[in-house]
Amino acid sequence: MKFDVVTDAVGFCEGPVQCRDGSIVITSLSDGCLYKVVDGQVSTFAMLGGGPNGAVEGEHGDLFVAQSGGVFLTKPDVPPAKGDVVLVRPDGSFEALGSGPRSPNDLAFGPDGMLYVTDPTRGTARDDGRLWRFDIESGECEQLTTMPWYCNGIAFSTETDCFYVADTLSGRILRFRLDDPRTEKAELVVQMTRCVPDGFAFDATGNFVIATVGRSESETGCLQVFSPEGKLLDIVETGSGQYCTNVAIDAERNIVVTDSSKGRLLKGIWPHPGLPLHPFRGA
Repeated sequence: MKFDVVTDAVGFCEGPVQCRDGSIVITSLSDGCLYKVVDGQVSTFAMLGGGPNGAVEGEHGDLFVAQSGGVFLTKPDVPPAKGDVVLVRPDGSFEALGSGPRSPNDLAFGPDGMLYVTDPTRGTARDDGRLWRFDIESGECEQLTTMPWYCNGIAFSTETDCFYVADTLSGRILRFRLDDPRTEKAELVVQMTRCVPDGFAFDATGNFVIATVGRSESETGCLQVFSPEGKLLDIVETGSGQYCTNVAIDAERNIVVTDSSKGRLLKGIWPHPGLPLHPFRGA
């Protein structure tokens, strides 16, 4: 599969969000900001400080960003920020949504309109994390569960009763029940033998499309495709280094991938459309 380089100057990048207005928004943990790509031109959209990580678009064009707090990777000249979920408006202004998470990593809207957030402890052991559920209208949040591993990417598939979370410590993805999201009730769906999962998306067939990180500098990150049942279907090399961190696919089959090792945003054409995200599913 062929990828074009949209930009190679966005630092240790994450996100990405293919917005409904046609722009692409990238978070940069190293640069402490959001970059926006419009017609191939890259500009700084919002300077959040800290280390913004995952991001998702809301139904009114706002962005919700998992602000890790900049506890690693951030450049020395980037101002500090508290770990929090941040609301970023279309004009680039922003505010914290509410208190609760320590160092949010990724987030996704559920079919119930609530925002689900992974909150791993950033440390060398990578053996501790929490899941949260936010009401974006009231700002109230609820801790759903804890786990003895590094919870990373989070996404909703076609089901309405569950969601999926990446375990970067053990190289797997688990299914959590919405009605009982305790970690001990989660089911193993994907187990990797190469690399470990970071962010991931679903295509319209229900397949997992997973951005992966090498377990060491000698193991190259890539995209891995798994069936809904957890069978490995394909490995797509992105030409990245160790860190292929996240992926998004739109309804026109455009796929964007953050190649954080080289500070690049890659773009290509996927075989299938992406599964629409909440809150736009069915819109």
